[in-house]
Amino acid sequence: MMMLTGWLVHATLNLYMVAEMAIAKTVVLPQGWNEFAIQAFMGLTLLPVIFAFSVRLFPLYLRLRAPEWPVRMIAWFYLMALSVQLSPTLPFLQNQAPELMLDLSSAGAIMKGSVILWFVWKLDLLTRRRLPWTVNRVFQPAPDRRPTRPGLPDYGEFGRFERLVYGAYIWLVLASLFEMHAGASVLWKFSAPHSSDVSRHMYLLGFISQLILGMAVRMIPGFIGRQRIASAKLVEASFWLVNIAAICRVLPLVVPTTMLEHYPGFLSIAQVTFAFSGLLGMGAVICLMINLWKTASPKKAREFVHVSRTS
Repeated sequence: MMMLTGWLVHATLNLYMVAEMAIAKTVVLPQGWNEFAIQAFMGLTLLPVIFAFSVRLFPLYLRLRAPEWPVRMIAWFYLMALSVQLSPTLPFLQNQAPELMLDLSSAGAIMKGSVILWFVWKLDLLTRRRLPWTVNRVFQPAPDRRPTRPGLPDYGEFGRFERLVYGAYIWLVLASLFEMHAGASVLWKFSAPHSSDVSRHMYLLGFISQLILGMAVRMIPGFIGRQRIASAKLVEASFWLVNIAAICRVLPLVVPTTMLEHYPGFLSIAQVTFAFSGLLGMGAVICLMINLWKTASPKKAREFVHVSRTS
């Protein structure tokens, strides 16, 4: 429901901004509303739909324990925290009491980060505190059946996709911590050494993009009638490319601004690194594109059938 609301809010705001831009004959969207639309789309659409898919699919694809905790309650807490963070950023409210609205939004950021960390802990993906659901099943696989990979239900035919999933959730934890730190710096009046945009890049590139790369190679082959991905090496390449891209994107924003001011050479290096991350991220997407293209090709489908019959 949050995802659908986010799509509606984002589409409506974009239509309004483009219409206003055309009427005013300007070439720039209204900055305040554009920033609100971006934050609303990321907070209401991207993150909630990933959380929903994680709860539903990770027990199937990664043998996590099915959620025995109140998923709906965490969703309500997340929505409440996001509302506290987003509502004060509405332009007409910011103009009325900018300092108060900034403090409220910062408090919401701390609340949202706390709920996300709570969700990651309950999901048990990174900690693996609970035994998988398969330990309690009544019917065990036949003794002559080839064992799957440890802790996973596959034989490696989709590559090491789980590394992309784990990497994505590590970036999610980091993004939440940095967002909470930025909110705390506003409330308690201390200067944060990093840029305020660092958590956004962690969310979008480190978490969301990487999780798409990981789950795409696991899910799409089944959607198109294939039993494996074409190249496990391309899955590995996507993992390294997207993580190096995220590091190159985030690192220049984490370096204290005082260092960049005192050492101009660092600024040039940071700009090059920031730009280079885009090429690396595009490389990860291209690896996924080639992999899915080869997987969907009729020639590769015949090879898969032959391999499955002989095995």
